[in-house]
Amino acid sequence: DVEIGGEQARFKLMIFPGPESSFKKSSGKGVIQMKCETVLPECFSCISFRFFVGQEAARGPATNDFGRNSVAGLPRDIQHWCFLANVDDKLKEVVVGTEIMVTSQFQ
Repeated sequence: DVEIGGEQARFKLMIFPGPESSFKKSSGKGVIQMKCETVLPECFSCISFRFFVGQEAARGPATNDFGRNSVAGLPRDIQHWCFLANVDDKLKEVVVGTEIMVTSQFQ
């Protein structure tokens, strides 16, 4: 959950294999999308975000009006990640996250 305009907004990261139909067929590669599950006030619906995976540098920012389209991702030329290359060998997991930047449209 993220506080936006004094209210809590729920976002969910969705990870999909790509370009094939499974992570195994895609050699651990895929894309990340972010879904807003809360109706945002219009003045706070345009949100910029960046994604990061493992130790790779964050990519973005990208901007989306979540009041009009509840799902967004990075531009095509930077949307693919190699999750397999970022797996922590000791923990057998990969860290995936986002940074969200909210700016009121009325500032």
